[in-house]
Amino acid sequence: MFHYIVSQSGQVFKGNAKGEENRIRISDDTLKPILIAYFSNQNDDGFDPVSKPGLSQLILDIANRNSIPMDNVM
Repeated sequence: MFHYIVSQSGQVFKGNAKGEENRIRISDDTLKPILIAYFSNQNDDGFDPVSKPGLSQLILDIANRNSIPMDNVM
């Protein structure tokens, strides 16, 4: 389950999670991340330059809305 999905072309889609406020607990009780999936071609090993502006803006918007310090963005 992802909060957002970013395509190789830079399109941003909302995932199956019910908003950012519905954080998913991973393996640690204190860690409740916002998950972003990135879809690319099977053999690609990095981000397509076309996708970077959309992905960067999404991350910045999420961090600002949720008061997340950029040091906590992984």
